[in-house]
Amino acid sequence: MGGFECADHINRTGRRINLLEETEHDVRCEEDYALLFSLGIKVVREGVCWSKVEKAPFIFDFGSLKSRIDAAAKFKI
Repeated sequence: MGGFECADHINRTGRRINLLEETEHDVRCEEDYALLFSLGIKVVREGVCWSKVEKAPFIFDFGSLKSRIDAAAKFKI
């Protein structure tokens, strides 16, 4: 099993740290899933950055997950 860190907390200086962006998994997800596939990994814990998904209180847009869902489906993970 693999997994991707997705913490998007605000640090002591008030700066939001989004680990999906810091690791570039948000833009390199297909490469990441290809590597997992090449290693025989079939299960992944994927992250959701709620600060990106919840646009307003109780208003959700899960569009930011689409590329990761598509990559997982492509590699049958």
